[in-house]
Amino acid sequence: MCRCVVMTQLAPTPAESPPEHTRASSGGGWRTNLLLVLAAILLLAGLVVGAIYWRIQFERRQAIEDVQAELDRIAAAGEPITPEEMHRYHQGGPRSAEKARLWLEAIKALPDFKDGSEENVALFDGLKSPLQGDVLARAEALLPKVAEAIQWAEEAAKIDGESRFPIEFEDGMTALTPHVMGLIKLARFFLLRHCVAIARGDADQAIESLKMILTIADALEYEPLLVSQTARNGTLRMQFREVPHLLDTLELTDAQLADLQNRLASIDFQQSVRRGLLGERAGAYHAFHYLMEEPDELFDEKEAGDGTLRRPADFRYYLDATSQFLAAAQRPLPEARVQAMRVETSIKEIQKSGSRWKKRELAGSILLLEAAIGSFNFWANCESDRDSAVAAIAFRRYQLAHGKPPESLAALCPEFLTSVPQDPFAESPTPLRMVVADDRFAIYSVGENGSDDRSLLEDPKSTDDSGIVVCLSLPPKPNSTKSPQE
Repeated sequence: MCRCVVMTQLAPTPAESPPEHTRASSGGGWRTNLLLVLAAILLLAGLVVGAIYWRIQFERRQAIEDVQAELDRIAAAGEPITPEEMHRYHQGGPRSAEKARLWLEAIKALPDFKDGSEENVALFDGLKSPLQGDVLARAEALLPKVAEAIQWAEEAAKIDGESRFPIEFEDGMTALTPHVMGLIKLARFFLLRHCVAIARGDADQAIESLKMILTIADALEYEPLLVSQTARNGTLRMQFREVPHLLDTLELTDAQLADLQNRLASIDFQQSVRRGLLGERAGAYHAFHYLMEEPDELFDEKEAGDGTLRRPADFRYYLDATSQFLAAAQRPLPEARVQAMRVETSIKEIQKSGSRWKKRELAGSILLLEAAIGSFNFWANCESDRDSAVAAIAFRRYQLAHGKPPESLAALCPEFLTSVPQDPFAESPTPLRMVVADDRFAIYSVGENGSDDRSLLEDPKSTDDSGIVVCLSLPPKPNSTKSPQE
């Protein structure tokens, strides 16, 4: 029996297609998910931006509160910071309006020619005692032209009280001080007269001219601006550097030397630094409230503000740094300089840092603190020049009294010095150096580099050391008490 097996080839069953509405639902799902993800990202971004915004606002409010707290502290200390306070600060004290008026008359009477002319630059560049030849002749020809100015100045010097010159503090950072440059110019003419007097052997007029330079510097003593104080101290340094010429050239009596020594020793630089820093801080207050939106627009009058504090975090940093500088200025040298250098280092680190944001945030402070940076080194230079000049005069007085030079600065105490002057640049208490070599002696500080280079003996104008070099060869006159008129 045959069996037939019928093989039936079954067609493959196609996959069942999802219903149309199911396909539509699937496509909408991924779009929905994408939208949800985008919404979450936007929400997160918004939260981040909001957090940043509120953080910035919080930090701004905190900076404003910190600034106000510091301003309150300044007010409680009786220190000036607004234009109105600067007016009161500057006009205080036993001032004399007549004294200031006479100084301004002296300035007005100065010859109407520019110091920058070639002839005058050559003349003043040639001021090295003793003047000789053509330079001396031109100097003598010029002095009669300033006779009226000199007369006014000498009248001003006779009046007691403090000179308080008019300054428009409302102009803040752009406050003009033409009297400062006028007084410096006046001092240069007295220096000219001093050099002519040395060349002519007129000890009285040489010393009187130096004293008038001192008096001119005194007229700027109470100026509440760092630029004015810097000019004042630069004028004094000009006088200190004339002491070697005076001692090298003229045979002065002990009385004359003692008087000049006492005048130089009484000069104070510490208060000068403090007054200047107070003025800088007031100028910065004006800048941050009225001028500064961006540091490069500091002096752009088109960007003048309305008295509302701008850049509070920047100003807070400025106030903190200036507070540290002022605290350092209360300390004696060299401690004051060491403290100030720490502040300067932190400022310079910001300038050199790779953080563009940090430098931009504190750009105003960095710009405005430049004037304070270096002021302590200048103070130390002024003090070392002063003390070296005082000690050099004491050295000469010892030589006149004993017929020989002293073996050390300590030998000058207490007869000619109350104490051995200290080196303002030394990191630890160290006296000024004294070296006697061949026909000269030097009294000096190690200077800003802190190294005893003894370079002044080779180059008295060297900046490696700071001090005085004087010839040793002046014939001593033991126990001389005669006056020049005798």
